[in-house]
Amino acid sequence: MSDKLALAPASIGLQRLTKQYGSTAAVRDVDLDIRAGEFMTFLGPSGSGKTTTLNMIAGFVEPTNGDVLVDGRSVRAVPTHKRGMGMVFQGYTLFPHLSVGDNVGFPLKQRGIAKKKRRQLVQEALGTVELDGFEDRSPRELSGGQQQRVSLARAIVYRPPVLLMDEPLGALDKRLRDALQEEIRAIHRQIGTTFIYVTHDQEEALSLSDRIAVYKDGRIEQVGTPSDLYDRPATLFVARFLGESTLLRGEVDASDLSALRIGSRRIPVTNPNKVSGAAIAMIRPERLRLLPPGDATGALEVRVLNEIYLGHVRKLAISLPDGTTGVVRESPGLTSTLAPGDSARLAWDAADAVVLPTE
Repeated sequence: MSDKLALAPASIGLQRLTKQYGSTAAVRDVDLDIRAGEFMTFLGPSGSGKTTTLNMIAGFVEPTNGDVLVDGRSVRAVPTHKRGMGMVFQGYTLFPHLSVGDNVGFPLKQRGIAKKKRRQLVQEALGTVELDGFEDRSPRELSGGQQQRVSLARAIVYRPPVLLMDEPLGALDKRLRDALQEEIRAIHRQIGTTFIYVTHDQEEALSLSDRIAVYKDGRIEQVGTPSDLYDRPATLFVARFLGESTLLRGEVDASDLSALRIGSRRIPVTNPNKVSGAAIAMIRPERLRLLPPGDATGALEVRVLNEIYLGHVRKLAISLPDGTTGVVRESPGLTSTLAPGDSARLAWDAADAVVLPTE
């Protein structure tokens, strides 16, 4: 491959990165180190700052303060077209007057790669996204999913050190999204480029990422692996945003951080953040068990409110002692006979009850 093409994945460092629009801070003091070759996802609700951060990395938006480092070197003064980063948008942004092959080969032509070499690299990129033989097609002859694959092929054809992806699957239906998620993960493993991916879809983030940065109000609330964030969220916001959960409200005595007190009940919990005072224990629905009303091993008395059959699981809404609602998800083989209106006892393992501070 030509020495004009970048081969090695790059690390990205964000240092107190800030973007101010008048009196509104879209991004505030973001510090983050992204390892070379990592699949990092920015996850958060609309307006949380994740896309603005991506655009500052790309060079589309000038930071108000802070810096973007690529392999330890500042690129703040480097224009977008010289940063060498690939970009995939939600819109396909294909040139309608060019063939698929010419669309994919466009970045190579811009870099002065010889025609014969361009053809070889285009074929390799299209093979990577499973579009072999589509070189002579017109973009209008392709489905939405195929057009997005062409956009992805165009972004990876010159092996950029960093590939930025802004909600690339947002315009596709669920079946296509699921299929392309698997392909994107496979492509990342194959080419080794550093991927930075923006989404508001929690399941997408969990299935794709090596690590996830959860955004809230222009800041990063927590960074971690999918399992870290799901099993050990640091804040109530992360717990609520990343999947469903049942929340038990009570008090933690500073002299006994391993228990949540709900009235006269002492409930064993996990307390990695050493929270004391008013607190909430979070338990994921699949870690809960519903037992018959007389079973003393259950910690709390609850009532089944509603049942949702999801094929592979059964989801039950329950009424908790304080009047709030929780969720239990029962897997095949572990399904109870309880039905809406029934009383029950709620049980779980102490390791699965994570204490969080109240907001």
